[in-house]
Amino acid sequence: MTSDIDKLLQSITQQPQSRLAKIGERSAMIVHEVRNPLTTILMALQSFENLNLPETSQQRLNLALEEADRLQHLLNEILQYAKPYPLEYSALEVNALMTNFLELIQMMPKIADRKIVFIPAPEPISLLGNADKLKQVMINLLTNACEASPVEDEITWQVVPLAADNAVRIQVHNWGLPISPQALPHLTTSFFTTKPSGSGLGLAIVKQIVEDHGGQLHIESTLQSGTRVSVQLPAPSI
Repeated sequence: MTSDIDKLLQSITQQPQSRLAKIGERSAMIVHEVRNPLTTILMALQSFENLNLPETSQQRLNLALEEADRLQHLLNEILQYAKPYPLEYSALEVNALMTNFLELIQMMPKIADRKIVFIPAPEPISLLGNADKLKQVMINLLTNACEASPVEDEITWQVVPLAADNAVRIQVHNWGLPISPQALPHLTTSFFTTKPSGSGLGLAIVKQIVEDHGGQLHIESTLQSGTRVSVQLPAPSI
């Protein structure tokens, strides 16, 4: 099964676009076959959490649970990237949407203790979009910003109207260590990652979602200006 997954990852990165549909079907089958036994393993591991284990055994159990959870997350990302589903769009007001996201995102463990400064647009801005997918984009970008910067640093999240272009820019900025010029062009490439335990699919999925909305993803990173990730989406009058 591990060999099948390795072949799948290699094929997604190397095969032309015309074969992605076939790869998607194969990935769905592999994910299904792996997810069922993984769920059983995870349930078995969780049953040990209520036991009074020696410290060394408890540490090993915690590590096993973390790795099983990470594998589940990876399987979900592979399935979503290789076999995306059609999106349903509705009219959304950007400021209200981002404020709602912020309330939910700040409950997440990796973000709960971080200072995120949200700057809304001065006036309401409407667009057609899928709220769930846009939330996924924001969770990914804010999690990345938090992971890239010291705990005491401030993360800025801003909505910028682009009236001349009938568009809106949503940007996340942090002052962590800059991304190297060599890595910057490859950040949205499937399975490319600068994180020791990263899947290399997060930003690839973000880019896919943004493009499904008719938008563009831009990433800038320098020592002088920090790292800014911008999502530009069409916002015609609705």
